[in-house]
Amino acid sequence: MDFFKRTLTSSLHPSATDEDLETLLKAEDGGTSFSTKYGLPTTASRFIKKIVLAILPNPIQRRLAPHFYKPSRIHSTSYLDGLRGIASFIVFVHHFTNWVNPYLAYYGVDNEKRPSSLVQLPFVRVIYSGRPMVHVFFVISGFVLSRKPLRLARAHKFDELHKTLSSSVFRRSIRLYLPAAFSTFFVLLLIRAGWARQPVDGGFLAQVGDWTSAMFDMTKPWQWDVIQNLRYDMHTWTLPVEMSMSMLLFVTITGLSRCKVPIRLGMMIMIMLYCFQSGRWAAVEFLGGAWIAEVDLIQEERATNAGNLQSTAPVEHLDGDQLNPTELPKAATWSGLCWTLLWWLQLAIALWICGWPNHDVEKAPGLAWLVKHAPEPYFSLGEEHYTDWRATPWYILASLQIVFACQQLPPLQRFLTTGPIQYLASISFALYLMHGPLFDSIGGKIMTPILHSVTSMDEAGVWELFFVWIAGLFALGIPCLWAADLFWRFIDRPCVDFARWVESKCTD
Repeated sequence: MDFFKRTLTSSLHPSATDEDLETLLKAEDGGTSFSTKYGLPTTASRFIKKIVLAILPNPIQRRLAPHFYKPSRIHSTSYLDGLRGIASFIVFVHHFTNWVNPYLAYYGVDNEKRPSSLVQLPFVRVIYSGRPMVHVFFVISGFVLSRKPLRLARAHKFDELHKTLSSSVFRRSIRLYLPAAFSTFFVLLLIRAGWARQPVDGGFLAQVGDWTSAMFDMTKPWQWDVIQNLRYDMHTWTLPVEMSMSMLLFVTITGLSRCKVPIRLGMMIMIMLYCFQSGRWAAVEFLGGAWIAEVDLIQEERATNAGNLQSTAPVEHLDGDQLNPTELPKAATWSGLCWTLLWWLQLAIALWICGWPNHDVEKAPGLAWLVKHAPEPYFSLGEEHYTDWRATPWYILASLQIVFACQQLPPLQRFLTTGPIQYLASISFALYLMHGPLFDSIGGKIMTPILHSVTSMDEAGVWELFFVWIAGLFALGIPCLWAADLFWRFIDRPCVDFARWVESKCTD
């Protein structure tokens, strides 16, 4: 009970007291005490209040009781957390769209016997293009996991670097697999309850044995970046890739940590090219994220040094033979404007690539050229049921461009650190893990009346298909976001704390 109370109060409302909760519910109930109205003992009523507040989504809790929460902290990589949140939401929309199946083709490609929809246009279709977002995940992971170790390596603090890398290696598997163990066990319970898939023969214990075997398959990082169709939740195929690529990243940073910065950057590019030519696309993205992190640290250091120089420089009076100081900012402004336009152009190109359709890409203007010129070994791999390998090199390029553009464009960073985007960042991993189980369990029940609202998906018009798509997206999105919120607060965050606790007990 103590742990449950801690979960409901300390974790959800770190500054809340029982009196605060009583006051809140009195206000909601027109000033009548909850326990008085329903004749419940004080302890029981408080327990029920905490349950009610606990199941409300976090944004609603903040609206009802803002004094319970401290303002969210924004750190140096919060914009990447925001980008991860958007990418996770796009993956959710992607899986839903694939399920409903109305917008797989490119705009103007008449293979569905109906006019194209505006949501099939380039750039617009990015909102349900989840495949490149997985590549964005991996670049972000490479950036975030390497930034602190690279900072320590640049400062020659090798003892601290060893402790940091040791901690990252120790906690990484717990961070990735423990939340997934909970989410897939939830799928097991849904299966046994008759809400999802077919159960295995032999009863509950046999199902647990099958789940244990599936978890063992999930934790196999030996196949590197092979896409596996894992039982209980096929979307967890990214976790062994994350695990193996994280270890590769930590080994690479360790090996290059004592190198001079230009040599380290150059050798990272060489390793990336080797991995690219070997067909190890996820390795390219993780190491590419680390390369961008190094550039970020270089620019941060230069900005700090420039600020120090300006604050300590003596004021000089210019005579008539010297340059007019107003000309210097103008030149710098034009240079900065050109670089800014270049980065926005890079982002636009990346988003255009991200609109790669699931089918008939050979008919898509522009993208058809990229298909024909996909480098080896990706071109020869061709197209499979789940993956168009010819898109992979272009996804690598696009994901690196997106993360690099976010690192270079302050307006984009400000957008990615807004409240709603940061909320998506908080629940990103939980949303990734929970939307699949909910699709399997309640998806059909929710979508059946919506699909029955049109005569036939094959004969439906553009606006009928759009209605099915948008109505289903809202109808499934609300429970998925709510479930992700609960999973984040009750499973994901405690798993992070548990990993730190285990490390503290196991290390000196």
